[in-house]
Amino acid sequence: MLQDIAFLLSITGIISGSLAIIFDALIFVTTAIIFVRFLLKLKHIFKYSNSNLIKVK
Repeated sequence: MLQDIAFLLSITGIISGSLAIIFDALIFVTTAIIFVRFLLKLKHIFKYSNSNLIKVK
């Protein structure tokens, strides 16, 4: 009886651990994508402002 409970607990622990790892990876990937998009937008804005500054000069 106790061995069965321990076995079930270990299985649920393994499943929840792997799910947590997957969710962590997904969160990391989404934040990385958002960060890269943000950097690209900043780069675009800087490029635009630099060209405007050159035109003003």
